[in-house]
Amino acid sequence: GAPPPQPHEHEERKYVDDGEDDGEDVPPSQSTLQVASRASTDMFPQKGSEVEIIISDIESVDECDEQIFVSLPPPPASRNMRRRKQSESHSASTQSLSAAMDPNKKARIERYVLDSRGQGIHAQIMIRILCVYARLNKGIEYVQGMNELLAPIYYIFNMDTSAHQRYAEADAFFCFMNLMSYLGDRFIAESDHSQLGIIAVVEEFDALLEQCDRELWTHLQRQDLDAKFYALRWLMLLMAMEFQLPEVLRLWDSFLSDHRRFEFVSYFAISMLQRVRPQLMAGNFSTNLQLLQRYPSFDLYELLMPAIAFQAQYP
Repeated sequence: GAPPPQPHEHEERKYVDDGEDDGEDVPPSQSTLQVASRASTDMFPQKGSEVEIIISDIESVDECDEQIFVSLPPPPASRNMRRRKQSESHSASTQSLSAAMDPNKKARIERYVLDSRGQGIHAQIMIRILCVYARLNKGIEYVQGMNELLAPIYYIFNMDTSAHQRYAEADAFFCFMNLMSYLGDRFIAESDHSQLGIIAVVEEFDALLEQCDRELWTHLQRQDLDAKFYALRWLMLLMAMEFQLPEVLRLWDSFLSDHRRFEFVSYFAISMLQRVRPQLMAGNFSTNLQLLQRYPSFDLYELLMPAIAFQAQYP
C-alpha cells in the first residue's frame, strides 16, 4: 500500500517510559513541557477552522520497522460523548493497526486540540503551557483567569537576555505549576467554601475590612456592595488585571516574598479601598462598583506603604 504519512518537521512526539531498554525513551531529566512541545518557533499545521496538533506515535523495539501515525477526530462538545468517542476511536485504531503490529510493539496516542488560530508565537506557547497543565491536573483543568497568572511568569523568562532564554517555555511551566500549587483551590468550585477556596478568601478579606475601617465597611454593606463583586478577581488573580504589567511585576515581588503566602494580597486590597475612600463614601452602588472594577491608576508606592502598615497593625 501507500507509505505512511510523515509528520510535520516541527511536530513533536510525547514519549513515556515503557520499561523497555529500547534506547528511544526521553531521559527523565527533561520536563514534561519540553517533551510535549519543544517546537515553539513555527506555526502549527492548520486544519479547517482550528489549529490542531496531533501527537501520536507507534513505536517498536525493531528500529527498522516503519512508524505509523494515526490522526484522531476532534472531540465532541459533550463530555460524555467525548469519552465514548475516545473509547471508540481507541478501539478502532487498535483494530486497524493490529495487522501491522507484532506483540512487541506498543501504541502510544495522545491528542492536543488547541484553538490558537491567528495567534502570535507567544500566545501559542502560553496555550501549550496551559494545555499541558490542564492535562496533568484533571481536578482543576483550565479555568478562565489562569492565563493572567501565567503571563507575568512567561514574560520574565522570555525577556532573559542570557542563553537560558531558550528554556523560557519550560521554566515558565515549572514556575506556573508551583504557583498553582498554592492557588489551585481558588479555581475549584467544590473548594469555594473550604479554608483555601476563593469564597473563604473573600470572606476573610471582608472581615479584615470590617476590622480596619468599620465605617467604610458599613457604608458598602448598606449599598449591598458585596466584596465578591470586586475583590474576587483581585484575590484570585493577584491583581494581575488591575494594573499595568510593570506594576504587576513589582507587586508580585511583594506578594511572593510574603512568608504567609499571599496574605499580603488582602492587606494590599484594603489599601486600595482606603486610597479611594472619599469617592466610595460619596458614591452610590453603581458608581462605587464601577470604580472598584475599573480601579484608577496611582503611584504603586502610595498603595504598598499603607498595605505594609495595615499588616503590621492588624496581624
